[in-house]
Amino acid sequence: MDDEDSKRISRSLLRLEGAASFAAAHHEPALGLALEVDGVGRCEFPLGPERIRAMIERAVPSPFGYRSETIRDPSVRDSWEILAAHVHIDERLWSIRFGRGLHEIVEALGLAPEAEVTATLQKLLVYEQGQFFAPHRDSERSPTMVGTLVIVLPSSYRGGEVVVSHAGKTVALSTAQAGGTNHVSFLGFYADCVHETKPVEAGYRVALSYSLDAGPTASACPPDDDFVDLRERLDAFFYDPHDEDDVLHPWLVYLLDHQYSEQSIDWSRLKNADKLRAQALQHVADALDCDCFLALADVHESYTTDENEEEEEGDDDVLDPDAVEADDGADPDAAPFVVVPDRDDPIEELSFDGTAAAPWGAEISTSGTLTERDLTLTHWVDRQGEPRAGTNEAVDDDCIVTTVESHGRSTYETSLEPWTGNEGGSAQKWYHQAALVIVPRRSPLHEEIVGVPEPEAGVDDRAAGLRGADTVRVRRRRARPT
Repeated sequence: MDDEDSKRISRSLLRLEGAASFAAAHHEPALGLALEVDGVGRCEFPLGPERIRAMIERAVPSPFGYRSETIRDPSVRDSWEILAAHVHIDERLWSIRFGRGLHEIVEALGLAPEAEVTATLQKLLVYEQGQFFAPHRDSERSPTMVGTLVIVLPSSYRGGEVVVSHAGKTVALSTAQAGGTNHVSFLGFYADCVHETKPVEAGYRVALSYSLDAGPTASACPPDDDFVDLRERLDAFFYDPHDEDDVLHPWLVYLLDHQYSEQSIDWSRLKNADKLRAQALQHVADALDCDCFLALADVHESYTTDENEEEEEGDDDVLDPDAVEADDGADPDAAPFVVVPDRDDPIEELSFDGTAAAPWGAEISTSGTLTERDLTLTHWVDRQGEPRAGTNEAVDDDCIVTTVESHGRSTYETSLEPWTGNEGGSAQKWYHQAALVIVPRRSPLHEEIVGVPEPEAGVDDRAAGLRGADTVRVRRRRARPT
């Protein structure tokens, strides 16, 4: 696909954004509300310093998970926590305002109205002056978990904003003013979004952390007229107008906006715009005699850089957990683009195929030139949610579409070979994504892809990262400008 064709299909998909957001906030008055903490007693709102200090005496330093380890590192996560079993809420008092706040968050995130969304309390968190949580992603504790709900309780404090990033966009959710006027703040965001809690500047910030789980939803069947533009572009992409039997491209690989784990890659659990676009693509695929699949993608990209780009990025791209625009707590003494593999990534209990999956290292300059993209697809799922074998067939450059610029993807590793004077520099980045693959049923690849996966690989293969599903290597090359 040449650049103009890619832009046309991307534009058609971008029009299907919907009105939902990846993060949202809602405030409710706290008059008459309270909670009870074991060993502390009844805590009425707004919370005073004496009651909060009593909570801290019974709390423990907050840990975070890195792969198979549980770590306590105050340079990454500095807060106190009390587990949910020791926190009690009178549902008779909370039900109306909690239900209203949850409804507002669910609606703002674009979760389907018919989905059964439940909020499960995980812990109570206390942030003292100077405490914070560096950028991270929340773990998907179950296949049904789609997001996180944070209820910030009324107290007097400054700072402590929650900053959420997704697909190159960032929103800051401030709750200090609402807390000072005896309001409860409901904050919600998708679990795969990178987020952080900024340092508390004064006072105490107290919050309840919930996991948000949503039941499966059925795909709607929209009117055919809604997707005329998308259908025309895909029809022209796949089929020769002068010979209907001639398939011009064997498939199309569309990189979704959100990230998904092995347990959550499912048609009924797609998030936000991903769900809307998947419904559109399925609808168009049926009309064009094509099939659709989901798969997980592990992406490695290579770039060329020049002296000016490195000078412009400089130390500003080194990630500092104390900086307002920081992007994941990398070593502030490290050189730009240098990966520090031995440092504990600021991840909260998240793993993705055995590897950390949060931003790490500096971002590649948006003016860098993408020269190569390797994309490995695994864990194929068909329209019925059944696992499929996939294929080893290489995918041409003109079969990749994305609605998120590469620099908007959150990486788990980056590196740089600096400019030397004799030749330009190079940079590399690695990130995880998911893909929707469209294949014409008359394409020879279709039969291969729908094959039943091989039995689970042996121990040696699993150690090498092979989990029984065939993979497809996708390479993308662009000529370096002269």
